[in-house]
Amino acid sequence: MRARPNSDLVERIVLRCIAAGNASTFNQILRNAPVNDRTLRGCLEKLIQSDQIHKIGDKFVSRAERNARNFVPSCECPTCEGRSIVANPEISAKFTQFVEIARRAPPFILDYNQRPVTFDTAWHRALFALQPNKIPPKRVILLGDDDLTSIPFAMLLPDSEIVVLEADKRIVDFLNIVSEELSHDGFSAIEYDARKKVDDKYLGTADLAVCDPSSTLFELFISRCVDLSAKDGAGNILTFVHPTYFVQDIGLQKLFSDMNLVIRVMIPAFNRYKLHDNDICPNQDIVPINSSDKETIAFVESLVMLGVCEDSKPFITGDLDLNYEELYGETATRRFDKLK
Repeated sequence: MRARPNSDLVERIVLRCIAAGNASTFNQILRNAPVNDRTLRGCLEKLIQSDQIHKIGDKFVSRAERNARNFVPSCECPTCEGRSIVANPEISAKFTQFVEIARRAPPFILDYNQRPVTFDTAWHRALFALQPNKIPPKRVILLGDDDLTSIPFAMLLPDSEIVVLEADKRIVDFLNIVSEELSHDGFSAIEYDARKKVDDKYLGTADLAVCDPSSTLFELFISRCVDLSAKDGAGNILTFVHPTYFVQDIGLQKLFSDMNLVIRVMIPAFNRYKLHDNDICPNQDIVPINSSDKETIAFVESLVMLGVCEDSKPFITGDLDLNYEELYGETATRRFDKLK
């Protein structure tokens, strides 16, 4: 399912993006190629060393003469920037309040494989999820919430129940404090380990289930969301996937098909991250920064909205007995150990 393109394919895709003319900066290429930021950085370094491209300012230029004649204009909406959703100015005060609250949250920790998004992205996630619904969801359940997406949901849905199932007790305690500050009786957070089966009282009760798992936890989190979701036609799952899931491989589509889930929406490059400086590209993603400023991109994730049917079924059921490395994967475990 999580097939990654080989290095030759990555180079061809990157060269094609540069040749198109409308994807010549690091961020632009990242949004158009199914690679993560680290893979792209390595690819660009290799292409520069092999003299296939050169760097002028923040732009990468191909040596091929045909590039100048092969320009494809960008048709992305400059207002929504490809997200298909724009915040209503009437609720801008709520966004400002959200940012003020979220800045007090405990810092993310690598022990839970957390890589949080910016405040702006969390806000737009909630906005997008609520737009298609003329009737607000009665219950929203978030499976993990280091991104604090539950707070925008609580602000935008004062009469709905917002439940967070989160492994990090610090975030659980913080969100329960926020619930009191917002005077939102239906907003609550509960400590929960996704390796354990879902509590019976939440089974089949969510009009909307939200999760943003790492690749190693993807099947598990989607399975738990299926357990949480109402199966009477009202249930939806909002999730986010790495762009390399979208290489020419049917695995992701097959997983959803095997679970009898309907793919309602896919939006590439929905998540946006703040950046730090780096040699090959200004603003390399070392540690994401939450900010209300206009964002650039380091790491891209695609939004996926799934519909839950009467015969939808989880890929994984029951309790799981997994150790740290099995849960997060060998690569992530090595990274955690190195940073500790």
